[in-house]
Amino acid sequence: MKGANVLRVFAFSDGYGTQQNILTPVPFQPRLGEYNEEALKRLDFVLAAAAAKGIRLVLTLTNYWPFYGGQRFYVDSVKGTGAPQELFYTDPEIRKYFKDYITKLATRTNTVTGQRYVDDPTILAWQLGNEPRTSNGYDSSNGFAPGALMTAWTREMSAHIKSLDGNHMVSTGHEGFTTNGDCCNGHTWLNNGLTGTDWVASNLEDPNVDFATLHVYPASWGFTPNDYTWLGENYIRSRGEQARRAGKPIVLEEYGMEEGWLSSRNTLFDFELSEARESGFDGSLVWAVLHREGYLSGVTTNFIFDYNGDGARAVLDEYQRGKSINA
Repeated sequence: MKGANVLRVFAFSDGYGTQQNILTPVPFQPRLGEYNEEALKRLDFVLAAAAAKGIRLVLTLTNYWPFYGGQRFYVDSVKGTGAPQELFYTDPEIRKYFKDYITKLATRTNTVTGQRYVDDPTILAWQLGNEPRTSNGYDSSNGFAPGALMTAWTREMSAHIKSLDGNHMVSTGHEGFTTNGDCCNGHTWLNNGLTGTDWVASNLEDPNVDFATLHVYPASWGFTPNDYTWLGENYIRSRGEQARRAGKPIVLEEYGMEEGWLSSRNTLFDFELSEARESGFDGSLVWAVLHREGYLSGVTTNFIFDYNGDGARAVLDEYQRGKSINA
């Protein structure tokens, strides 16, 4: 893997997808509460292959965004199409189905290695979800304190994982948005709870969450090529300092850029990685680089590149720094 020693894997696929989204012809969970053993064997193989290469995996359990099913699949299955997605965090039946899925994986025995998932050192951490959040303003519009729903759900699910598996770490998959941080260069939503996440309460104050996560996407968040460096001091370094005060590790879990926003991804990546290193971050994962050259055929997102593509130089440099630290 050119020097990578940790990969983040979507350890879920719910339903069959759509032409407009991503088709999943062999999903882990074809229908809610029904599990496809042949599909789950593919995850067994991924774990075995990673172990053979000395790579650790973060297993992400669901997704706020609709690709591969995720939260929307659970809500539609229980409440019907169009019900608020935030019911994923509050509805008792939906929460039970999600806990059941967590239990299914955590107690699984790998058909390739014969090892139980809870005992497998290849798993670095379980992750509650990819970018769990609410729709903008949902909390305040429905009488909740900003971040309250997400914090309660995070505590419930992290405690459930720890009740099953005391060997592995747990992370949230949060982007880093808070409910009362320093503001904000015209981007108050990063710190006012608009997206329903209280990063401090869910990442730093939950005793069952072992490390904090941070995602950084200046272009997607409304920054321009002229002002994105504001995020260095006021977002990356700020969160790093909060994590240090809380005594928890922190990982720059996603950094990426659509092709063309700057003249080179390397410019943005160099900046973000430097800010993270100088702030004491404990690791980083790019979104997203592919190992196999030429494997981009049919991939439509401009965030993805291979090791010959724009952005690879900064990523490979970071791998080398990691090697020198661990030598």
